[in-house]
Amino acid sequence: MRINYRGHWISDVVAEGLPKVIVRPEGQRTVEWRLLGTGDHQVGRDYVDEKLDGKKPAGHGAGLEALMDLAAKEWETEKAALLDRVEELEEELRNRETVMDVRKGQLLGMFLLDGNPNREQVKKAARMQYKRWHPDHGGDAGVFQRLKAAEAELLKLC
Repeated sequence: MRINYRGHWISDVVAEGLPKVIVRPEGQRTVEWRLLGTGDHQVGRDYVDEKLDGKKPAGHGAGLEALMDLAAKEWETEKAALLDRVEELEEELRNRETVMDVRKGQLLGMFLLDGNPNREQVKKAARMQYKRWHPDHGGDAGVFQRLKAAEAELLKLC
């Protein structure tokens, strides 16, 4: 909601998941002041009064500081939750990398490769295994199909 008070627009918005009060002079596009807090328009009115009259309005007291403290506490809580989530995601990524390393090792073993071969080395090793296991040359069709699928998967990992 937006209100006009003493030649200033006071708007409450939600940005980055937090309520904010924005005050700007009428006719100007630049934001003069932004406060994390409850999004209460009274905070904006108090700011305009203080700016125009040069003094804090009666009853202002520590209201602004209390709102800032509340916002800081909320931020710290949210920050801690985000850091916990980052740690969980990092652990999940390490687990996935371990699983991928194991799978890559299995695929390399199917082609009698080790280390970190490039795409050409994988293709050359695959051709050698295809000759050995091709059904037209007395090989097993099931093994041949598994080799084809393994080559495609391994080339994605290389």
